Amino acid sequence: MSFPQFSRLLPYRDYNRESGLFMNDSTMGFMLEAIPINGANESIVEALDHMLRTKLPRGVPFCIHLMSSQLVGDRIEYGLREFSWSGEQAERFNAITRAYYMKAAATQFPLPEGMNLPLTLRHYRVFFSYCSPSKKKSRADILEMENLVKIIRASLQGASITTQTVDAQAFIDIVGEMINHNPDSLYPKRP
Repeated sequence: MSFPQFSRLLPYRDYNRESGLFMNDSTMGFMLEAIPINGANESIVEALDHMLRTKLPRGVPFCIHLMSSQLVGDRIEYGLREFSWSGEQAERFNAITRAYYMKAAATQFPLPEGMNLPLTLRHYRVFFSYCSPSKKKSRADILEMENLVKIIRASLQGASITTQTVDAQAFIDIVGEMINHNPDSLYPKRP
């Protein structure tokens, strides 16, 4: 970690790029980021229930984290490229559309009189994290954890939930976004 004053507080000691595992003082684990799904159906719930009941070792926490931020400026810009106006008034209408969505992200969407619903634009992220005790970090421990990652990813894929591995830099970025929260910004800090 490039923040020694902060890294001393965390049990994190090393990240194995090959296996995608974090090596901590007395544990070993992984973190996955999932693309949030809108809504669910019975088969998704059953697949998740089956995974939690049968695929994970008992007595070891499997954490699901939901993170929400209003750092949606880049996503709005990207989305508006697909839905841009054309014609001689295109620049003006594109500016109005962009301002509408940026204001909705900063405050909320305009609503009819008497409706007070928190309709805002947010960037939702879902993370799955898991770690188990491991003092030696033997090759057998690493193989067992790698197999568990494959099983969990396959189970989530079976529930139509796509995942990607969170590596050391992504982890630092996630923690940085949480501890350097800036409620007035719609864009992430650029290094």
